[in-house]
Amino acid sequence: MKKICQITAFALSYHVEVSQSHNYLIKEPLKKFLDIRFKIWDGQSPIFVKDNKNFFSSPILFHQYPPPKEFFRVDLAKLIWVPMWDHAKNFPLVWWKSLPSSLKVIAFSEKVEEMAKKAGLKVFRVKYHIKPSIHNKADFSGQRVLMYWNRTGLVSKRLLLNLCRFLKIDKLIFQETLDPKIDKNLYFTLPSKIKGMDVETLKEFVQRGKYLEAVSRVNIYLAPRIVEGVGLSYLEAIARGCAVFAYNGPAMNEYIIHKKNGYLLKNLKKDRFFYKTAVKIIPSLRRNENQLDERQDRGKILNINLKSLGEKAYEMNKREYEVWRKSLPLLADFIMRWQE
Repeated sequence: MKKICQITAFALSYHVEVSQSHNYLIKEPLKKFLDIRFKIWDGQSPIFVKDNKNFFSSPILFHQYPPPKEFFRVDLAKLIWVPMWDHAKNFPLVWWKSLPSSLKVIAFSEKVEEMAKKAGLKVFRVKYHIKPSIHNKADFSGQRVLMYWNRTGLVSKRLLLNLCRFLKIDKLIFQETLDPKIDKNLYFTLPSKIKGMDVETLKEFVQRGKYLEAVSRVNIYLAPRIVEGVGLSYLEAIARGCAVFAYNGPAMNEYIIHKKNGYLLKNLKKDRFFYKTAVKIIPSLRRNENQLDERQDRGKILNINLKSLGEKAYEMNKREYEVWRKSLPLLADFIMRWQE
């Protein structure tokens, strides 16, 4: 039996201990090939190495933040960066081109792949999907149940209630907790009943088990962010065959084909000419600039076949999961194979 190599991976504490996103994206999928051990790193603090020769003898993964500059100065260091586009979008191309050509990049989105290639870096493109059998399939024969997590304030209270009205929602599962560092003015609450619609509010950040239990009861899902590195939350819903609504941005629009296997909502408030003018006069409006424009196409939303969207999403995920699964040995090889 081939020995499984042990790999050190550095990641933010939130991604290791709270969301565990890198566990689902990298560690678990590759466990047949690699033993990946996470170490908490904030992307800035010095990393102290006792034995350079032993430490740098195996590939080292860096999630979200790129490796520290001093690591690039170590001869034959095998460094791999796993950037997420919601963070990596902040780095301009000139910065990407400053990275050493020895750095490898694992790209979970088209945008990351594009930037890495422009910078002349070795890149391996993967498209993550969730195993369909893990989740019970969404049922459209009864109530219409929608879930929305107000993580970033993407949807205003008014737009959320309008969408529920357009879609004839019977029950809304509403997670009201904002992400850290999000403007508190984007927080809002809802009563338990709104014009015949029941509202179930999740008041605190819920652990994965409770979150999946909530997702298992919905058949319509409203994705919570303007941009994602991958987007485990809406991918969980797609894997169940929910009708997913999301903003038309990466990486949501890499999975959702508009009105085929989901619905892409358009335009942010900052895209409106009036808003661009008004914010110059009232700077405080800028806090809402990344919210969805409340003027969405009511007619098109009213005519959507939600069951068809969900079924096509489920079938797409089923097909694409096999592509993801078959890419894993190649991904492990990309991590381990280096020219001396």
